Amino acid sequence: MDVIEALDDPHIPIAQACAALGISRATLYRQTRPAKPPALPRPAPSPRRLSDPERQAVLDVLHSDELVDQASPEVYATLLSRRPRLHPHDVPAAHGVR
Repeated sequence: MDVIEALDDPHIPIAQACAALGISRATLYRQTRPAKPPALPRPAPSPRRLSDPERQAVLDVLHSDELVDQASPEVYATLLSRRPRLHPHDVPAAHGVR
């Protein structure tokens, strides 16, 4: 590969040089392209993310016998109609989690 790269003669095309050496142009270009950039770091978790106990409390409510077979809009309507209203910050307190 270095021989072809070092070849600086405009009268000899790369295709002919590769054919003379018995290598594929695709192989040449694949091995001479720059290295891939390093993978981007994972983004930081959202500050609005529920803590594990809060998330488990919400899942417990959603998996309750009353709500387990309801579609999302029905669950939303059911929870809105309850008194006292369940607010995301109230759910863990309502289930003894904090």
